[in-house]
This record gives sequence, C-alpha cells and structure tokens, in this order.
Amino acid sequence: MACTSLGTELRKITYTTTAIENLNREIRRVTKTKGGWPSGKSLLIQLHLSLKGKEKSWNKKIMKWATIRRELANTYGQRFTKYLA
Repeated sequence: MACTSLGTELRKITYTTTAIENLNREIRRVTKTKGGWPSGKSLLIQLHLSLKGKEKSWNKKIMKWATIRRELANTYGQRFTKYLA
C-alpha cells in the first residue's frame, strides 16, 4: 500500500481527512430525509443551501500542519514546494 511509506502525521491526516466522504455524507443526508422534490431545480436549491451551511466546517485548521508540510516537502520535494507561496 502506498500510504505505508508516508510519515506518521501525513498518514494520520490521509486517513482522518475525508473531505469527499463528508461531502457525500451530506448529500445523502439531504436526499434521504425528504422523499421527493417537485422539480430537479428544487433539489439543486436544497443541496446548494445545505452545502453552503456546511462550508464553515470545511475550513478548519489542520493540527500539526508544520510537521505535515515538512513531511510533504521531504517526500515529494520540488513537486510540493513549487506550490507554496
């Protein structure tokens, strides 16, 4: 498995940061709580409003970011550091 070669902190954030899973869970929650919508547009509006409300939780700070950043720089070198501002 490719993740086993990563450092401890980097591996931890890979396993615990599931942004896509969180997004999918929110979409499933919205679509399961209501049986139907009058139109496709009303479904999209409801999904948009729900995801807009969840947007705050996606901007949380990452613990031990300095350590993770150092591990990424050591692992990927120039491929990672060229995107740092």
